[in-house]
Amino acid sequence: MRLARPLRVLSWAGAWGSALRDGVSRPFKGATGVEVEAVPHVGLRLPEALDHALATGTEPPVDVVWCNTSPALRAARRGWCEPLEGAAVLGELAERARIPRLPGWPIAQMYVVHYVLAYRRALYETPPDSWRVLERPAHAGRVVLYPGGNGFYPVAQVMGGGRVADLPDDMAACWATVARVGPQLGPRSYSISLHEVIRRGEIDLCYRALPNVLAFQADALDVDWAVPREGIADTTDAMWVPRGLAPDVQACARAYIAFALSAQVQDRWCKLLAALPVHRDARERHESFSRAGMPSDPDDLDAVLHVAEDVKATHEPAWEATFESLCQRAR
Repeated sequence: MRLARPLRVLSWAGAWGSALRDGVSRPFKGATGVEVEAVPHVGLRLPEALDHALATGTEPPVDVVWCNTSPALRAARRGWCEPLEGAAVLGELAERARIPRLPGWPIAQMYVVHYVLAYRRALYETPPDSWRVLERPAHAGRVVLYPGGNGFYPVAQVMGGGRVADLPDDMAACWATVARVGPQLGPRSYSISLHEVIRRGEIDLCYRALPNVLAFQADALDVDWAVPREGIADTTDAMWVPRGLAPDVQACARAYIAFALSAQVQDRWCKLLAALPVHRDARERHESFSRAGMPSDPDDLDAVLHVAEDVKATHEPAWEATFESLCQRAR
């Protein structure tokens, strides 16, 4: 395989980017000779330059998009993704790798990530066993969620006495929880900006994806994590090939995604990331999955507070607006 320039892959920084580099990109270069360039990005929304290129039909600034599944699915609905069909590996994946109500394979879900409760060790002799600790007055102003409450909605629904199955039709329990937790919140932030804040002891509790918590620990921060008894939520990230690339670049981008989905690469990459692989023959698991309450199978939706990815993709913009409105009122 040859490419006249590096393959450009949209990537997060920190532990996420390191896992992609060591688990996928460097092995891909070793297998194909193709250089891979990580294009850094912060947050869950697609970069403005990529959005603009796809909307106007100009050449996209990246060749492989690695992003959360919600923006990937919204891109697929707009016809922005080149089809991935034809890769043999697609037939070797768990059901979770594909969006059931999405025709074909415009995107592929790469793994499953779980949200856990991160806490400052100095404050708890034993791990907190309930999400209700977020409401304790002692933690006022020292609780951190993601911007827009990303990922928190099913947990909030259960905290409020509701059922996850009622989302999105009946979210009264969720919004009641957000109204209670709102006064507890410090700034909503992505994890890349939190390391020094945690080091200074300014945060007590944090709703966070497990790979981010493990990155805090690797940075020698005084944090641990818990799986509260009410359960944990999950999310997936996806890869896709943006419309508008030259045929040779498209072919290389598809090969990169197929490589990332192969069993051997999934074993290495997902263990580095602390995520559940979606290849059925990927057997390696990060040691975190031996903890009580952590699922072991990406298709075991009963083991988590699961909301379907297409439901999230459709409703998250409105949910985020309601979340921020309620938090503003709580100030």
